[in-house]
Amino acid sequence: FGHYFTGTAEAFAYRAKKAFRPLKVTVASCQSINPKTISSLCIVGGGVYSAVLFITSTFGEGLPPPSAEVFFKTLGSLPASTLSDVPFAVMAIGSSIYPDFCQAGIDLNKTLARLGGKQILPLTKGDEVNQQEESV
Repeated sequence: FGHYFTGTAEAFAYRAKKAFRPLKVTVASCQSINPKTISSLCIVGGGVYSAVLFITSTFGEGLPPPSAEVFFKTLGSLPASTLSDVPFAVMAIGSSIYPDFCQAGIDLNKTLARLGGKQILPLTKGDEVNQQEESV
């Protein structure tokens, strides 16, 4: 899954989908996903997906993009075991010229772990001023 506002995260999501062939990959915006149902979408919860990849940008002073605010808020309010053993990875994109570089992705990564998710790859940070394209 990914979410997008400016199109950068969306483009990376489709690039990741292509890179992960022949796995079953679906690209979805955070607006179309209920955080409470993530576990049920994955194999550990009876669903079809092996893992969840989040691709997020950072807006303003370390905030998620406006299109993902509700998702982030809802996710953050869930009980600790909500994502028990759900495999996940996060790619945060932003610009290192800002003090809160990739903060939304950093916060998302911490929240997913707090909810019991199983991090399968280290947090990746894509810097638009330093070869962001090579991060995917």
